[in-house]
Amino acid sequence: MVLEDKSIITSEETMVENLNDFFVNVAGKHSTDGVVDVAQKLCSKFVNNIHTLFLKPITINELSDLIRTLPNKYTQGPDGLPYKIIKQSLDQIVKPLQALINLSYEQGKFPKQLKRTRVTPIQKNESSFDINNFRPISINSVISIIYEKAAHKQFVAFLNDNNLLSNRQHGYRHGRSTATAVQSLLDIVNTKLQSKENTDFIFRPI
Repeated sequence: MVLEDKSIITSEETMVENLNDFFVNVAGKHSTDGVVDVAQKLCSKFVNNIHTLFLKPITINELSDLIRTLPNKYTQGPDGLPYKIIKQSLDQIVKPLQALINLSYEQGKFPKQLKRTRVTPIQKNESSFDINNFRPISINSVISIIYEKAAHKQFVAFLNDNNLLSNRQHGYRHGRSTATAVQSLLDIVNTKLQSKENTDFIFRPI
């Protein structure tokens, strides 16, 4: 494998270590240092606002329904627990898992152990010798994904109920996609053409 400094390594263990360092440094280029502090200061002003989001305890039925929607796969995260086993053990784990999730909401903390992930390097281009030709794919713990989905449902409901999302946002929204974004753009263009107005476009990469 050829590293960024053009040095060559052949040891599999050294390759793994260098891929890990490479992925960590790539993420570091997009560091959010300072952003969290600013967000906390801004959010502190709205603690008593009627539109402030407070995570409600999840019920047994809600959690059971959520777990049933998980895929029937044997994919394993760092804890070695596959989706299918979690689904098959639903009746045994739903109550203790409910208690843990609600405790997390109450304390405002996410379990440190669930922040671990299994990273697999995926080759992007033809050469498998250049470290820049790999991208990381992360596989999280199924339990971590359940925590995430439980909170995500409340976040989305809060944003929709309070009309906090722009109607022009099509990404990461249920029932919307690149197709609806293009259709929305075409509708605007058609309206402008009908009224004989000039229409200009500026496209830029994100």
